[in-house]
Formats: sequence, structure tokens, C-alpha cells
Amino acid sequence: QCPPEMPAFHYGTHYSNAGAILFYLMRLEPFTELFVVLQGGKFDIADRMFTSMLDCQRNCLTSTSDVKELIPEFYYMPEFLENVNGIDFGIKQDGVPVSEVGLPPWASSAQDFVDINRKALESEYVSQNMHHWVDLIFGYKQRGKAAEEAHNVFFHLTYPGSVDVTTLSDPIMREATRVQLNNFGVTPTQLFKEPHPKRDLGFEKPYSVFTKFYSLRSSGESIIGLRNAASISCSGDRATVFGQSGEVITKRLLNGTLIEQNSFISFSATLRVQIGKPYVVFPNNP
Repeated sequence: QCPPEMPAFHYGTHYSNAGAILFYLMRLEPFTELFVVLQGGKFDIADRMFTSMLDCQRNCLTSTSDVKELIPEFYYMPEFLENVNGIDFGIKQDGVPVSEVGLPPWASSAQDFVDINRKALESEYVSQNMHHWVDLIFGYKQRGKAAEEAHNVFFHLTYPGSVDVTTLSDPIMREATRVQLNNFGVTPTQLFKEPHPKRDLGFEKPYSVFTKFYSLRSSGESIIGLRNAASISCSGDRATVFGQSGEVITKRLLNGTLIEQNSFISFSATLRVQIGKPYVVFPNNP
């Protein structure tokens, strides 16, 4: 129950805030030092630290006081799960020292864990359901009746425009409000007032950042109707050819060779796209 003067909410904490980010990144500098500062000059109690993916997931799924989202590092930086700096974080009550993060049984290493996460993020299922997340965080389910029905209402101070700290005359209340906003999260500006549309994949078969991309041997070669083709991507038995003017055509692939009306076009594997790099790769020798 909330006091009469306080708007009702579902969650007193937030899905993105300084505390949650430092919780995840405490093994990497400069976040280790910031984590110590947040905890008043020392590390937190060992049993409350980020030590196990299973425990973290279980807590997020069963406790309304833990609603933190995964941070981008889960999809590209395995080092944040490893104690690469050999820091002494203390010992838990069961006698086990805090070091690397315990991973799910389906991940053989931190790199494997991050790779699988990235593939899942780029999967067709996520592509077809991402708009629901947009509705909650940036869209029409962020505020009002739709937010209430979606159980998506947070503490009122987290919403932009809910309070002007400079107008608070009580210095204690002003400082408490500032600390609340700085450390416990702020809801982003609402961008959409209507349901966000589902993503249109636009391809016969979706591809991801894990798709291999190849430069063509000759930028002037005419390939399946595309003059000056820029690059090729391959996924399974399909190949997607990109034209320098933005054209895109998808065709079957057999043993590294494009099939087009009984003609075969070979290409050389010269570059694989890395995470965060552009999808389309232009020839090395245009």
C-alpha cells in the first residue's frame, strides 16, 4: 500500500540504473572502482554479488524487487564474466570465493555464452517479438492504463517531468530525490503512443551478424542481374547479394557456388563481419 499522496506502482526499483550496471560489470575497470564507491568504499557482501547466471535469472523471475535488464555486454563482451584482473571480491558463506561468473550448462565458456546470446538476440523469434519490448520501454505501454494492464508501472520519480529538483525547498528531500534519480534509474522519454509494428524482415531468410560475408572477386562482374554487386552474405543454403545501389537478391547456394539458371559464379572468402561492424562489405579492390 502506498501513502495517499504517492502514486501507486508495481516496482520500487528500475530495469536500468547505475547499481544494476555496476552489479554486472564489477569485474572490469573502471566499473570495479565505481562499484566500490557505490557501496560506500568497500565491496558489497559476497553473497549479494553477481556470481551465478542461474541465481541471477531465478531472482529476476521470482522477485518484484529485482527487475534489471540484461546490459549490452551480454551480447559482445565475455570478459565481464571473467575475473581477468584477479580481484579479491571476498568469500561467500558457503566458503566459495567470488571469482568468475557461474554459467548455464549449455555454455562451455564465457565466449560461448556471449556467442549464443548474440545468436538468440538476432534470431527470427526475437525479431518477430521485439516490438513488444519497445511498447513497454518506449511505447504506449509505458504510461497510463496500458501500463497498468501490462504491470509496467514504476516509482513515480523515475518518470521524466515528475519532479523538478530545483524547486524542492527541503535540502534533505532535494538530496534524497537527486540520489534516487542518479542511482536507481530514470524511465526514458515515451516515443510512441500507438502499438509498435512488428519488424518486417524483408528477406526470404533472415541473416544476422554471425552470417559470413564475402567480397566479390570482381566489382564489375554482373551477378544474377545486379551490376557492380557490392557483397555477398551466406547463411545455410541461401546467398544474399547486395548491389552498390541498394538492390538485394537472394538465391540458392551450393558448395560455395551461386546457382542461377545453370550458371555457376564462384567467390572468395576474404572477410567475416565482426560484431558491431556494418552488414554490407564492399570489395577490397573496387
